[in-house]
Amino acid sequence: MSAATATAAGRWCETAWNGVRLQVPAGWHPREVGRRYLLLASPAGPAMELRWGPAARTLPAPADYLRRLQPRNASRRIIRPTPLSAAWQEALAGFACQGFTWSDGGQAASGVVICCPACRKATLVQFFHPPGAGAGPAAARILTAFRDHGATQTVVYALFDIRAEVPAMFELAAQRFESGYFELAFRRPRQRLVLHRWGPAQVLLQGAPLATLGRRLLPGSDGRPEDLVVGAHRGLGWSQGPPDRGWQRWWGVLHPGERFRHYRIWHAADRNRLMGISLEGRLPPPHPWLEALCEAYESI
Repeated sequence: MSAATATAAGRWCETAWNGVRLQVPAGWHPREVGRRYLLLASPAGPAMELRWGPAARTLPAPADYLRRLQPRNASRRIIRPTPLSAAWQEALAGFACQGFTWSDGGQAASGVVICCPACRKATLVQFFHPPGAGAGPAAARILTAFRDHGATQTVVYALFDIRAEVPAMFELAAQRFESGYFELAFRRPRQRLVLHRWGPAQVLLQGAPLATLGRRLLPGSDGRPEDLVVGAHRGLGWSQGPPDRGWQRWWGVLHPGERFRHYRIWHAADRNRLMGISLEGRLPPPHPWLEALCEAYESI
């Protein structure tokens, strides 16, 4: 039985990463994460893989995209084009698509290349299953919720236990998922944004003031912090700018660097997590989107 078949009636959750967004069974968790790549696994093993490319100048053809995936070495697995089932056609109405299958020894997969006429992005989605088993009914539900661009100027990131809505002007630069610490780094010209998540908060705090811990977790957060409220959570914020007079001002002009810094950290006690944001660069405030980013960044 495939993972998609076994979990068709179970609980579902949101998964979103760098422009791609969908709903998957709650038992599926990321095993590998790349800039434009996700491998999700169930307790039974690999369940689903996604690969996507940036927007092209012209609408890519699904069949051409699939031909590029064909192995040059004939001894490797052969990817066979297949028509989409009625359920998959209904789920992907509005997209240009090409279905495919492959089987190699005890492994097999059914998938589809999805090309969006609106954003011109090409996405490969495949579901792993035993040979002859098929992807199962959960695959159609996953494809129904598939989105490769949003209607707003924010990009949703929902992975593991964090969810954020990042302004689309920022490009994903790096990610780090370790036990006790998650980090998502973004950039745009003259500015760098980093989202932090630490846990468990009780172990990190151990009775110490949040300001003391914040200075250690957020290097550069010098000075006296200000109290702030993020949703239902209390936290602290630091803001720093360049000197506005004297020789230090002219030194900063002649030696460009990170001149404006904003740090925020708050305690999500209900989730036993510490959440933080670092914003550094040469763009002066105001940053009207910063409050909305903090409000939407949460541990789920």
